[in-house]
Amino acid sequence: MDTRIEKTEKKSAIMLEEKIRQVKTIGIILLSMLIIGIVGFMISEKLPFNIALLRTLEAMAFIHEFNTGFAKFLSLFLSLFGAIILWWGIWSIFDFLLEGKLTEYLKELKFLNKIEKMENHYIICGGGRVGERVAEELQKRGIPYIIIEKDETIANRLKKKGLIVTLGDATEESVLTQSNLKKAKAVISVLHESEKNVIVTLTAREIAPEIIIYARADKKEFEKRLKKAGANYVLVPEILCAEKIISELFETDASKIMHQIFKEGRKKEK
Repeated sequence: MDTRIEKTEKKSAIMLEEKIRQVKTIGIILLSMLIIGIVGFMISEKLPFNIALLRTLEAMAFIHEFNTGFAKFLSLFLSLFGAIILWWGIWSIFDFLLEGKLTEYLKELKFLNKIEKMENHYIICGGGRVGERVAEELQKRGIPYIIIEKDETIANRLKKKGLIVTLGDATEESVLTQSNLKKAKAVISVLHESEKNVIVTLTAREIAPEIIIYARADKKEFEKRLKKAGANYVLVPEILCAEKIISELFETDASKIMHQIFKEGRKKEK
């Protein structure tokens, strides 16, 4: 199965070949027009080669027009068809260099090659609120990571925020592989559907048996499934939320008790 890098390389190569073929076609047509114009003017007007070439170029650029006979017809022909082809050629080259998608593909290829060289990085599967937050914290700490997000709209939004994102389906083996899974430090699978997190866990564990896997479970019953699939740590948002509330409650109570003891101790000293 082709990786996304290979697909991008093929796509860029095909586009480059098409543009080169188009430029060659335009070049051949322009050369043919020049030959027709030069030969025509040399025969009809008895002009030397250099003058016939100049008259041909002038006719194609609407600068010079002959008034009589075959030369007039040839001038009109070159003006109508030659100019169209000439400007079409210029526009095609301009589009190829500036407005075409070749640059976009080359940038993407460069980005994917950069991912392929990553080591000891975190692969975040899912660019939702949890994945985005994890990525932000890793970025603050200067820790390498890559987000895999299937939704193009979400991926573009995350890119605008300066996060490192690749577009793809994390449940596909090829997508995980092209994220350099074998050299990654850990996989953090936080997709919305627990079933998909199971698939990611199974696939990642098969590709990289020693990698650390964090997985999200929407329901408590998926915790065992994810553990069985190979996840080292399973996180259930509801349980984490409850534990955080309880922790805050007890820490607050403990602080109040310690503060009260401290106050009473100071009173006794007085």
